[in-house]
Amino acid sequence: RRPPPPAFASRRRDDELRELAEALFAPDPDTAAGDLLGGRTTGDRDWILARGEAGSLPAGSWRDSARAAAVVDGVLEAELRTRDGDWRRASVALVADDDAFDNLDGLFRRTPAARAAALDTLAAQLRRDALAGPVARETRRRHRKIIANLLADPANPKFRLLNAHNDIVKRAVLAPPSAARWLDLALGFLPDADRLRVPDDDAPDDLADRARTALAAFDRAWPLDDHSS
Repeated sequence: RRPPPPAFASRRRDDELRELAEALFAPDPDTAAGDLLGGRTTGDRDWILARGEAGSLPAGSWRDSARAAAVVDGVLEAELRTRDGDWRRASVALVADDDAFDNLDGLFRRTPAARAAALDTLAAQLRRDALAGPVARETRRRHRKIIANLLADPANPKFRLLNAHNDIVKRAVLAPPSAARWLDLALGFLPDADRLRVPDDDAPDDLADRARTALAAFDRAWPLDDHSS
């Protein structure tokens, strides 16, 4: 049995291990402080611009109060600063190459121009998707009716709810692949168990404004006299 090493030998081994660890994990002097370990620890607009990624991320004032931003599979993800100085993880699906956003208390909000362009893009996509199916005419009629109902009576809870298990809703409203994205962007319908619902805290006046804008985009993309449907 070997005798235990002298105390000075143990201390020297500890010192050598510590020096090795410091050498392995020491930051590269050419690496920016916010880029340690491949992460985004300082973030914000300066980080994005320094990394040269500004061209790959959507435009908008959100960049001035964001960190850890990336686009993954068509979804913009970032931590956004809230009004009280905290950080909130937020994400939003991109619709067009020229999408642009503001930061609304830690949430992405499309700029008015970007929202109008996105509505036109999604309305046209909804039409194309519907025309590839068997009930395009009914799809047009029912989607337009959903918008018109919310424009006429935005406080009515019946109009703010879609039952995803209803046969007509499944067949004529939600069957087009772009339908759920259109209903979300245009009117604010969000998944709620087996339903789509406009959140209760969406003010009726705001919902009516969204419906008015959505109806204009819908009619531009899919006019009533469109004989292809």
